[in-house]
Amino acid sequence: MQTGTERDDNEARRMVREERAGTATRHRERALAALANEQDGVVSRVQLQALGLTRTAVTHRLAQSRLHRVHLGVYAVGHARLSTSGRRWAAVLACGKGSVASHGTAAAAWDLRAEPGLVRHVTVLPGNGSRSRAGIRVHRTRLTASDVTQREGLPVTTVARSLVDLGDVARAEQVRRAFIRAEQLRLLDVEEIDAALLRAGRRRGPAILRGLLRAYDPRWQATRSGLEVLMLDTVREYGLPQPEVNSWIAGRWEADLLWAGERLIVEVDGGGVHGPLSARGRDVVRDAALRRLGYRVMHVAEAELASPSAVARRVGRALALARSGQRGGS
Repeated sequence: MQTGTERDDNEARRMVREERAGTATRHRERALAALANEQDGVVSRVQLQALGLTRTAVTHRLAQSRLHRVHLGVYAVGHARLSTSGRRWAAVLACGKGSVASHGTAAAAWDLRAEPGLVRHVTVLPGNGSRSRAGIRVHRTRLTASDVTQREGLPVTTVARSLVDLGDVARAEQVRRAFIRAEQLRLLDVEEIDAALLRAGRRRGPAILRGLLRAYDPRWQATRSGLEVLMLDTVREYGLPQPEVNSWIAGRWEADLLWAGERLIVEVDGGGVHGPLSARGRDVVRDAALRRLGYRVMHVAEAELASPSAVARRVGRALALARSGQRGGS
């Protein structure tokens, strides 16, 4: 039979154990919340185990909707509404240690293009047994330490390597638009691109980027849309004089393409004639003001660029007419 003193000692030890257990639980919950915050709301089973959560504890949290399964071994913490970045994190964590976001997903992480649909691209280490599955496309392209970095904590291929690999999963024109976007964001490093190409081997992606570099036009950087780039392609392909791109006139009006000597402006319109009435109204006012300043304004619709020869003939005639008018007036 316990004495009063023994009962008091046992009670004291029990209270100490409970306090320690409670403190450990609070520390674990804070650590879990911090980790989920760093990874945009997702954690892996391996990480949960490292925090001291057993398989039974994970199952219990799933049943309580405190964890939500995203991929095998990857969970959203607290709720299942993941951001785009959270989906990237989930794909990388699902593929295991050393995996990185790559290809179209890396390009999107660098803000070089829109997120490519619902599939995230991940490159894994040699010997990694991960396979492509719903929502994840696994690549086994060999990477070096120079090809990998972090983007807001997310393991990701560098800008240079992302552009090299992008052509494996995207069209050449999409690679060019991503390249132009990288240049406009001041993210391009030519030496890094050359080095990444040397490491990349013979694949579709590197071949597309090499061709892109051979055809490089520094005026791409001044463009605001893919349509303007296509218009520049037409100008070069058909041997027309090279225009200025997105130049300001009278400090107020901006011209997509400008032949200053001939006072010719070409505007490339997306959406054809079905654009918003307010935008069309502004164009009418703008064009009238430019004509009063002595410029001719020509509009080229997106659909017309499917027949570049016809567009080139229109522009060529307008340039020739402007030159003849200048000679006649001299």
